[in-house]
Amino acid sequence: MSQLLQRMAVVVGLSVAGALCMAEEMSVPDASSDNQHVGQIFRASPKDVLDLRKAMEGRQDAMYAPLKTDITPRDEMVVLGLTPEEPSPTVNLNYLSPTVVQVFDATGAPWPISDVAIAHKEFLGGRIVENDFGNSVILFNLRPQGQTFLTLFLKGLAVPVNVHVIGSDDSYHRNLRIRIQELGPNTQIDSM
Repeated sequence: MSQLLQRMAVVVGLSVAGALCMAEEMSVPDASSDNQHVGQIFRASPKDVLDLRKAMEGRQDAMYAPLKTDITPRDEMVVLGLTPEEPSPTVNLNYLSPTVVQVFDATGAPWPISDVAIAHKEFLGGRIVENDFGNSVILFNLRPQGQTFLTLFLKGLAVPVNVHVIGSDDSYHRNLRIRIQELGPNTQIDSM
């Protein structure tokens, strides 16, 4: 491991030396004209540089690998009556995977979302999906673990809908559909 650190130090040193040369308007010795000076400045062999690049690529692959790969996305429908004692629905997010929350009324008509409030923006990102229905929010967690609340303000409804958001690698909602047990503004009532 110490050899790898030495090699990394050499590469960093080379970068600094190159920047200093440029800052002082000096030229870096040309390999074709003076191999002795180049050998003194660039102590890492081409094989060492390739080994270092391979190690750095491996580290990068490990950093961005999914925390858990055997998660099956779920779709779920939650029915809300909007009573004070009713618990908030829960949505589970997987790190860097999008989740869609959609809102419908009792008849199944889309209920437009007028605004979204996120309690902990360092953990959760989201926005209203701009489409003909306006009833969807796309969410993604910015950290692998944590929890917060999302508040949905629905068109024509005085009571906001709070959703408990949990970042987890155990469970993941691809889609969460919330059905409000009231008539929404898009409901078509046929007269008889």
